[in-house]
Amino acid sequence: MKNGIKYFPTQSSIGMDNEVIISKYGLEGYAIINLIIHKIYDDEGYFCRWDEDRVFLFSRYYGVKADFVSDVVADAISRGIFSKTLYEKHQILSSEEIQSTFFEATRKRKSLNVIDDYVIVEKRQKSKNSGKNEKNSGISEENDGKNEQRKRNERKGEEMKGEEMKDASADAAADKSAFCESACGTTAEKEKEKIDFDKVGESFNRICISLTPVQAMSGRRKTAISETYPYVKDRGGFEKLFEEVKNSGFLCGKNKNGWKATFDWIIKADNALKILEGNFRDKKEKQGSFDTDDFFLAALKRSYGDNFSEEELRCSL
Repeated sequence: MKNGIKYFPTQSSIGMDNEVIISKYGLEGYAIINLIIHKIYDDEGYFCRWDEDRVFLFSRYYGVKADFVSDVVADAISRGIFSKTLYEKHQILSSEEIQSTFFEATRKRKSLNVIDDYVIVEKRQKSKNSGKNEKNSGISEENDGKNEQRKRNERKGEEMKGEEMKDASADAAADKSAFCESACGTTAEKEKEKIDFDKVGESFNRICISLTPVQAMSGRRKTAISETYPYVKDRGGFEKLFEEVKNSGFLCGKNKNGWKATFDWIIKADNALKILEGNFRDKKEKQGSFDTDDFFLAALKRSYGDNFSEEELRCSL
């Protein structure tokens, strides 16, 4: 069974070393490095073997010249993106960052197979199970000399296949849980701030009366509201957001196509932030100028005010 993990975090900054890679080899060079990192996490989890055969297979699979791939990887090694020591000694690609991420992600696993010679991070960074694995490894070596035990293990082979499948699913769930706890906080922490989803919908219907009202709160809408909440809570909340929408002629249909914003569009985090930042506010007339519609409306009132209402006169503009 592979050690690989299905989820891993990515830094928002690519760093100077990767910027130099891009400047020298273009985005294709940067893509090669990231594909290798993906392969590491997906396969062994903390390293991948790298020799001439694997360079050839990689270049053939992705349609890139082998020499180009070799140059990019060699440059990445020289810059410390991959460990020079591990490559020269074992012909593998890895790094302290990759291994730290892997051991953090797998700390909840029941079992983990690790080649100690390939590990360059401190052992305290590994999961607690790593020590158990070393102990189990010693027990396994002791049992290798016992024929009776070997026969028992062979009989249990079929049973263990089913258990391995269960472990693989459990490992994947544990990896995802570990990353969520590290990057997003625990569920308990998230639940400290309760959101009244029904109240959000009611506020929208009460304020944005010119838009299609909300009939129900689906799971998808609740997820969108939860993701948007951190952006609006310190900016007046959802009521302030809906007030901005109500006061925007563009969002309420006064545009060339007659398009109107929907509740689902408004509660998306990116859109909500743009609305609160004033990107959809009506443009104000320059100082000293006047509203031409009001001017002509006043003129119509003087001429036809006795026969037509203000609304009828405004429609004729």
